[in-house]
Amino acid sequence: MAPYPQRKVITFNRYNSDFTFNVNYGDLNFLSENELSVFGSTNLSTVKLSGVGSSFQKHADAESKGIKAHFNMDESGVLLLDRVRFIYCLFTFFIRVVILTTRMTE
Repeated sequence: MAPYPQRKVITFNRYNSDFTFNVNYGDLNFLSENELSVFGSTNLSTVKLSGVGSSFQKHADAESKGIKAHFNMDESGVLLLDRVRFIYCLFTFFIRVVILTTRMTE
């Protein structure tokens, strides 16, 4: 078993305006129908991200690398949305390095 806290990052590449996403339990096929009925909803949380559009407008000249949502699960098994970041690259360029050597004579 992995040590706690557990961390997970989800990247959203296709959004350039405010959006909502759901955090749900994964595969629950191992539970019987009776256990699923007792279990209830598989939705853990609904996250609404605002300010996405204004961030894209502020950095319109930058290349978007996506929106990253960082989650942590603590020792008690509680899942928390730690932070959300807009990742962008202002400059994409290549650098050519030329090394010149000179021989010094005495």
